[in-house]
Amino acid sequence: MNKYKLILLLLVLPQILTAQIKISNSDDGTKFPLVSNKSASLYYDDNDLQVVKKTVSLLADDIHRVTGKNPKIVYKNNLSKYTVIVGTINHSCIIDDLIEKGKLDVSKITNDGNNLFIKL
Repeated sequence: MNKYKLILLLLVLPQILTAQIKISNSDDGTKFPLVSNKSASLYYDDNDLQVVKKTVSLLADDIHRVTGKNPKIVYKNNLSKYTVIVGTINHSCIIDDLIEKGKLDVSKITNDGNNLFIKL
């Protein structure tokens, strides 16, 4: 049964993600520039799972391949104005801190297996 869920997720996920992504060259204050004059930094907690570190590395490679720019990878609480935070609940101090302060609601994903959560 889980194999069928995974196959369904892999078929549907690209449509869901592309439906939510808009590319724009202008900034009206509501956008998050992943790459502009310089790239957003990519953050992960150094104590997080090994797969998180690999995911950040692959994301940085993808950004470089598409834009020619290299995003800065940080693993200490040295966040810039625009930072992509990648991590897992109970393994990333910054994610756990955001949850504790009520800035990140993960109630819809905490009782499930692997999930993707995007918040701007």
